[in-house]
Amino acid sequence: MKKHISILMLSLAPMASSLSASDNNAQLRNSGFELVYTQALGIPSEDFTPNSVVVYRNMNLFHVKTKGITMKEMKVYDASGRLIYKQSDINATTSVLTGLTQADEVLFMKITSEDDVTVNVKVIN
Repeated sequence: MKKHISILMLSLAPMASSLSASDNNAQLRNSGFELVYTQALGIPSEDFTPNSVVVYRNMNLFHVKTKGITMKEMKVYDASGRLIYKQSDINATTSVLTGLTQADEVLFMKITSEDDVTVNVKVIN
């Protein structure tokens, strides 16, 4: 919710103010308040953390799935820090790493969301 004061926007979050369902439209329209939604209704807000990423192997391919977060880019590093795989322009919540060579080692995945939030996931291959 924001309060219109000239050109300024004042956050009302710290104030103890609420609107009840019984308020009618005329009162809301004349109050100077405007409800602003920053995300689509009905979609829960998810934080992009390593716990929101699932990596599993199926038919010798790594599959990466996030919990509703759209991935933009993924980089895979070996234990020595060498970049061994990169996938750009993913624009999806799931991805299959088709060009990753199989090796028995620890891999580190650096996954960047479309909001430029990056998480690191350790995978034991």
